[in-house]
Amino acid sequence: MTLSHALASSAGTAGGITYFGASRGSSFLSYAGLRARALRWLHRLREAGVQPGDEVLIATDDIELFTALFWACILGRIIAVPVSTPTGDEGALKIGHIWGVLHRPWLVGDARVAGRVRAVADQLEAATAAALARIEARTLVADSAQIEGPEASQAEVGSDDIAFVQFSSGSTGAPKGVMVTHANLLTNCAAILGAIDHPGAPPRFVSWMPLTHDFGIIWFHILPT
Repeated sequence: MTLSHALASSAGTAGGITYFGASRGSSFLSYAGLRARALRWLHRLREAGVQPGDEVLIATDDIELFTALFWACILGRIIAVPVSTPTGDEGALKIGHIWGVLHRPWLVGDARVAGRVRAVADQLEAATAAALARIEARTLVADSAQIEGPEASQAEVGSDDIAFVQFSSGSTGAPKGVMVTHANLLTNCAAILGAIDHPGAPPRFVSWMPLTHDFGIIWFHILPT
């Protein structure tokens, strides 16, 4: 059992996600729609050269786009790396440090994200700065969750494969990453659901927590899915 199986199962139900935005109100996306959108993004990632086992830093404030990219990684056996969108040099430096410790990283975000990271490259240690020299060639600009094109085929994913890497905020030093497998996540979710023991209708979750935070991504996105 993997997160890919969980999303496929949820896609067969009427469930989904309601997104809220200050400027655009609310919008509902079924799990079937989320899966289809993720597979279209997976096709785009593969076209760009992203391979299974590569790491993709997801840096966007657009929650619909974030979830589409996150599940594209999950369905393609690509390691998702959620990161906060940098608003200045400090945030860009954190992304730069994360980039430098990964093996085959890509960055997906809007054009300003890559520009900010490149702008602070000279403040980083030599090894990280050298790694950042390749960032432009391995950056995909994504401005909207909406995407046209074919749906990719889902990759074979194992329960011991890494689903995503959760990095610390870096407030007390360089960000540190924790590798989280599909088995880790499903075991965690099963324990949480067992503790909730909610009778009757499936529970609804409401959250304003960022999906770059472990509570946000696990409790309020993966768990309901």
